[in-house]
Amino acid sequence: MKKWSIVALTALLTFMGFFAYVNKDFFYVNVTLPSSFVSGTNGEDYIAQAEEDGIEAAINGDGSITYRMNRLQHYLEITEQKREILWTIKEIIAHVEHPSIHDIKYNNSFSELTILVDRPTYEGTMDGMVSVLLGLLCVKYQLYNGASLENYHVKVTIQDKETYEVISDTVVPW
Repeated sequence: MKKWSIVALTALLTFMGFFAYVNKDFFYVNVTLPSSFVSGTNGEDYIAQAEEDGIEAAINGDGSITYRMNRLQHYLEITEQKREILWTIKEIIAHVEHPSIHDIKYNNSFSELTILVDRPTYEGTMDGMVSVLLGLLCVKYQLYNGASLENYHVKVTIQDKETYEVISDTVVPW
C-alpha cells in the first residue's frame, strides 16, 4: 500500500509540474496576446467571448489582452489550437484551391514550417497567403504555450518540392 502511495504521489507531482512551466502561478495561467491580434476590432468582443467561456480577460494599457485561466482550461485551449493547426495543414494539402502545395512540414513547437510546392504552379497562384494563415495560427499557439510578447515568431519557408531550393523565407509576425 505504501508503495502505491509513493507512486501516486510521484505521478501527481509530475503531472502538476507538467502544467507549471508556463507561469509561476500554480493554479492559473496568464496568456497575453499582443495588440496586433486585436487591432481594428473591438477588444470588448474578446473580453465578452472569454467571459462566456469562463476565462478572465482584461485589456492592458498597450492594447494587448491578458487572459487568466485555470490549468485545465489552458490545456484544453492548447489542445484545441494544435488540433486546429493540424486540421488546417491537412486541408490545405488536400484542397484543390491550393494546387501548388504538396506537403507541409513543421516542428513540435510550430515555430518552423516548411511548405513544399510545385514552383511553376506556385508562382502563378495566391498560395503564398497560406504561409500567413499558418503563421498566425502557429504564433497564437506559441503565445498560449508560454512565449513572451518579446520573443515569439514562426519561420515559414517555401521550398520547391523537386529541387528543395528555397523560394522564400518569411517570419511571422513581420
